[in-house]
Amino acid sequence: MSEDARIPITILTGFLGSGKTTLLNRILTEPHGLRIAVLENEFGALGIDQELVVKAEDSIFEMNNGCICCTIHDGLNETLVKILNRRDQFDYVLIETTGIADPSKIVSLILMDEDIQPFMRMDGLICLADALHFKQHFEERPEIRKQLAFADVVMINKRDLVPEAYLTALEGLLKQVNPLARYATSAWAEIPIDSVIDIGGFSPERIRDLQANELKAINHGHAHDNITSVAVRFEAELDWDLFATWFETFTQRWARNLYRLKGILAVRGRSKRLVLQGVHELISIEGDRDWEADESRYTTIVAIGKHLKLEDFEQQVRACLAASP
Repeated sequence: MSEDARIPITILTGFLGSGKTTLLNRILTEPHGLRIAVLENEFGALGIDQELVVKAEDSIFEMNNGCICCTIHDGLNETLVKILNRRDQFDYVLIETTGIADPSKIVSLILMDEDIQPFMRMDGLICLADALHFKQHFEERPEIRKQLAFADVVMINKRDLVPEAYLTALEGLLKQVNPLARYATSAWAEIPIDSVIDIGGFSPERIRDLQANELKAINHGHAHDNITSVAVRFEAELDWDLFATWFETFTQRWARNLYRLKGILAVRGRSKRLVLQGVHELISIEGDRDWEADESRYTTIVAIGKHLKLEDFEQQVRACLAASP
């Protein structure tokens, strides 16, 4: 659990029919004891059993398992502010996007809105994939590839409706587009509710734990619709002036096509490691914990976007490394 006192928000995305509503209904009906605010774009789609509703007022439905369900009809900003006025009543927020939505727009609001950012934080993005129809939709709908590229966790639904060999091939396809995500392999009905909250998608820990073989797999992935993943790791420190100059140019050029950016930076002369997070043009570099005295300092950056080339990316970051002392 993060020490950040702000309320974590998880975004649930996935194409039409991927199972988002089924998952939300489970959350709203199971006796899990967690106080979760579920924000639904179209409340009618949920079909909540009214016997489970304790109280309903002002589009907020309080459930008998501690959850809150809220209809998003006044705009997401207004709805989140409405939820914030009752923030002592819940611990998490889950937002379901529409099936064709670009989740980065919601991330932008959470990261930048002055009414929201001081009290809520991004925890991560979950993408649901319909195993039975995903390949067809993947080839036909570019928004699916973007939803997948943004994801921190991918849950494959309807696994029991396809042969094992097909499922293996599908998982390979998904990991080629987004090798940085974690993939839920449990049967759909067995996925625990706590696997969709506190996933740490915007935490540095996932980047820290990347091993060399995982980075190699990212670097040798295949492109789909020109979406590629690149990763570099140097057991070395950066020269901040060189890096800051290059990074500003890089982000200005690539912001529109840069879906996710994560990294841990070691900077010469700084005691703290820096955590890099980005979604499109929204990019932050913030100080994290101190490097341990016996810890090897390293720099790792992973990017998912369109038209990225590993050779160029690696060469550019390498040029920002500090000279040997």
